[in-house]
Amino acid sequence: MKIIVGLGNPGEKYKFTRHNIGFLVADEIYEQYAQTTWINKFGGLYCKCLFENEKFLIFKPETFMNRSGLAVRSITSFFKTNVSQLIVIHDDLDLSIGQIKVKSSGGHAGHNGLKSIHQIFGDQYLRVRIGIGRPEHQTEVSSYVLSNFSPSQMKQMNTHKKAFLTGMASLLTGNLRCFMNSFT
Repeated sequence: MKIIVGLGNPGEKYKFTRHNIGFLVADEIYEQYAQTTWINKFGGLYCKCLFENEKFLIFKPETFMNRSGLAVRSITSFFKTNVSQLIVIHDDLDLSIGQIKVKSSGGHAGHNGLKSIHQIFGDQYLRVRIGIGRPEHQTEVSSYVLSNFSPSQMKQMNTHKKAFLTGMASLLTGNLRCFMNSFT
């Protein structure tokens, strides 16, 4: 069974920050496809979902970003999920606001959540990169990713989250080209 992991930090303080776009997308998937309520287990929140006869899990690690890999290992071990069935949704500074790209392997680009997952699973898992852009001024990256989206940016992100949901079938079946075409 596939597990879609939305990366973010727990707590109201971080809810609408750029670094939490993985959680925000996971919440959208939950609203559309959840078959259960959120279950607090494995160091995070998960639920069972169904989309066009495809069962999958959504997982939001509550270990804070730099320890995400530990929680992901816990849930994948319990459900005996192979790393090839793992899909991680995360923020990406190198993409413009709302831009979405898929990556099936490679480095972590300094992202602490991915770094934690890499330490446990290596780099051979699917990532959905969601652009948060770079700060206009030479603001420190950590303060930028932990700041909230502006209202106009949030509106833009909401549009892209809807497109993401439209491409869900392609993502779950592994048709990544079709998934990416959902955004063009």
